[in-house]
Amino acid sequence: MENDFQKLLTGIKKYRGITDDSRKVKNRYIFVAIKGLTSDGHKFIVQSRKNGAKVVVGERGSVDIKVQNARRALSLLASAFYGYPSKKMKIIGVTGTDGKTTTATLIYWILKSSGIKTGLVSTVSAKIGNKDYDTGFHTTNPEPLALQKFLSKMVKAKCEYAVLEVTSHGLDQERVYDINFDIGVLTNITHEHLDYHKTFRNYALAKQKLFENSNTVILNKKYEHLIKSKNERILYNPESLKGDLKDVVSQKFKEPYNILNATAAILTAKEIGVNDRGIIKAIKTFPGVEGRMEEIKNSKGIKIVIDFAHTPNALESVLNVLKKQVPKGNKLIAVFGCAGERDVQKRPMMAGISTRLADISVFTAEDPRNEKTSDIISQMMEGIKNKKAKVYEIEDRQEAISLVINKLAKKGDIVVICGKGHEKSMNINGVEYPWSDKEAVKFAPSKSISAIILAAGKGTRMGGKIPKVLLPINGKSIIACDLELIQDVGIRDVVVVTGYKSSLVVKKIKELGFRVKFVKQGCKTGTAGATMAGLKNIRDKSDTVLVVFGDDSALYRKNTLQRFIEYFYFQNCPFSAVAIEVKGASSLGGLDVNSNGEVVGILGHDRLVSRGDKKTIVLCGLLCFKRKWLTEKIKLIPKNAKSGEYSLPYLFKVAYLEGYAIRPFLIKNTFEWSSVNTPEEFKVAKKRGENKWKE
Repeated sequence: MENDFQKLLTGIKKYRGITDDSRKVKNRYIFVAIKGLTSDGHKFIVQSRKNGAKVVVGERGSVDIKVQNARRALSLLASAFYGYPSKKMKIIGVTGTDGKTTTATLIYWILKSSGIKTGLVSTVSAKIGNKDYDTGFHTTNPEPLALQKFLSKMVKAKCEYAVLEVTSHGLDQERVYDINFDIGVLTNITHEHLDYHKTFRNYALAKQKLFENSNTVILNKKYEHLIKSKNERILYNPESLKGDLKDVVSQKFKEPYNILNATAAILTAKEIGVNDRGIIKAIKTFPGVEGRMEEIKNSKGIKIVIDFAHTPNALESVLNVLKKQVPKGNKLIAVFGCAGERDVQKRPMMAGISTRLADISVFTAEDPRNEKTSDIISQMMEGIKNKKAKVYEIEDRQEAISLVINKLAKKGDIVVICGKGHEKSMNINGVEYPWSDKEAVKFAPSKSISAIILAAGKGTRMGGKIPKVLLPINGKSIIACDLELIQDVGIRDVVVVTGYKSSLVVKKIKELGFRVKFVKQGCKTGTAGATMAGLKNIRDKSDTVLVVFGDDSALYRKNTLQRFIEYFYFQNCPFSAVAIEVKGASSLGGLDVNSNGEVVGILGHDRLVSRGDKKTIVLCGLLCFKRKWLTEKIKLIPKNAKSGEYSLPYLFKVAYLEGYAIRPFLIKNTFEWSSVNTPEEFKVAKKRGENKWKE
């Protein structure tokens, strides 16, 4: 079998590709069956063959080539497939619990500034030549195929060096197997990833693998007892730099941990042969790393800092630095959470650190995944020793950031938002939603959003005795549910467009105590006509408009609406909409979505049937628009020849023709939306409403 594997490596160019995901197998592919943490690739061997796998490599079962370690096999195959790129450059590996990204990026910057062609693969991105490449969600050390592909691009770009962030997961899972490192760098080893490694010793042993395969080892002296190496060892500490190098580093970096990171980077550069003059010039021009002690400017006089700190050591380091910067009489406010399905032990530890060092701590969501954020926060609360600590528990991260910036923080205070840093998504219930702490800060002080509720429907098929929005769901009218939802997310400028029995709707809303503006739709002109009427009555300073189909929107949860609004802002498109995916051709029709997930138009039920669609993306009752764009483009909507109405969803087609990639906000919990057009649908909505209030 070993000879067979060697033959496979030698003849690798005969194959079109390699994968360890049976769904990605194509004709003449090599499939490597790997037992992962949640699934076992050996169970999908049959499926891989159906998809066109020419050769199956694995540790057992009906494989073509049996190997002892499938992960190592994948790394070797990936390296061979891309022409062994790591052997054509000098490789620098940087590992540690914290500081990897800053250290690796600074090494890359010094070498590049010194005229040495260098590539970088870090948590933030891969940098090759003049291009930046996305390395994926929550990824530091890419899987072998992606990593070797990046390395091959570096070879093509004629890079002499490659700087790689290397994680304990990457080392343990053999992602860098068969890569010989010229230099291995250790920043530190503190509490992290014990959910995976189980013990601190196992965690340290995983890190050890990098240094067993490095010609030169550059170690933080504090942790030298944890790392063994037969090769050259260069130890460093806060006093390692002297003279001009020490001066330039102390001027550039104010944080003790970043001074250590810079020291490691400088010793690496000196080992390569960069002179002091070149290093000093590079340090002075170093732009920093996105999401690492990054200050976000604002008009409130608050110092707002974003940092990736997501470990006890990193959080303590950041808070210690910022605490010294707080002016007398002001406060340090920390906003952070702990990731779901990750190291549980660090949750109370981090809460204890924050309540000891920060004046106010706000615990919130940070990639909860399939855990409840409330459960994670409860576990964090167990670590609080200071009973007088000021703590806020706010599950929604945007709400937490908004509260701090708009209410808790005063001029001169320092606010630090930790845990996400540069990341552009947040994992909630297994779904990666667009997210950016930086954008959340910009969005927080905004009071420029207005809402228009379309509440003119008669409900003919419901009997027509009262307007649809006054129908009761579990003791509350639909319109009451709509208004409570909008009020809960902080929208105060609300216009309700009435029509059928307008006086009844107005009277009911006033009785409920809601302060809104009313406009009556003079004739039946459809959703676009009603929206246009509402637009004329929203306040001038609003730049964002939320349009709510009143009879469809009673069941949404607060965090769903908040995430949708955040999604709209982060998509940077003129509008977006909430949608659900249902089986078959929906009688309501649906969105026409292309292979890239972009909406290109609207399809009626008959068209869905004729196309044989097995699923439908159904538009729900929430849309969000840039006001200026909506005001201009709503005039382009044509009148429907049959109904004489103007349909707001036509704007999907307008946006697509203008080149915008409008992707709907798909909600996973389809019970949050229920159309109320027939008595049968109303029964379903009431049942779902009962379940909502029970929760």
